[in-house]
Amino acid sequence: MEDFELAEWLGDTETTDEQRVALRRAAADLEGRWDDDPDADREAFTGAAQLVLGDATPESLVADWRRAQQAADDAHARMTGGIVAYYQDSTELGTAEAFGLARQTIRKALGKG
Repeated sequence: MEDFELAEWLGDTETTDEQRVALRRAAADLEGRWDDDPDADREAFTGAAQLVLGDATPESLVADWRRAQQAADDAHARMTGGIVAYYQDSTELGTAEAFGLARQTIRKALGKG
């Protein structure tokens, strides 16, 4: 990350020289990890910045991740319930089309695959 990019990202946030060095190092270490997902690059750097700037702790970052994992698990369970209910009046193919999912995913949700 170039100095001007870091300055733009930080905006009015005051930082020490050590924090700026740590942020540049984190950006360099994270660069290219998610070539196909720029959102992941941004989120990873945000986590690094939160930690370096004292806006997060290791514990709070893990707690955020655990809440997100639980939310994903809950959403998956709701989707599975919806698939089961929809399938009662449909077919595997019709359910797959309605949900925009692969038929194999539907079969798995139905306990068939």
